[in-house]
Amino acid sequence: MKEKNLVSRIMQKKKKNQEMAPEIKAFNHAISKQRYRAERSFGVLKRHLGWSRSIYMGLKKTADYLLMGAISSI
Repeated sequence: MKEKNLVSRIMQKKKKNQEMAPEIKAFNHAISKQRYRAERSFGVLKRHLGWSRSIYMGLKKTADYLLMGAISSI
C-alpha cells in the first residue's frame, strides 16, 4: 500500500482487556462517517429486499438475480 500511496481505511479493534487508545478512537470515528454512506445502502437491501444471502453460485448469476430484484422492487 505504501508503494501506491494508499491509506488503509479498515477500522481497528481494541486489544482484549485493554482500553482503546484515543488516536484509534479518533481514526475509527473519522472512517465511520465515510463508511456510513455505503453501509446504509447495503443495510436497506438486506432489510427490505431480503438480500442477505444469494440463492445462486457464481458472480454472473448472482448479479443477474440482484438486478432483476432491483427492477421488480421499483
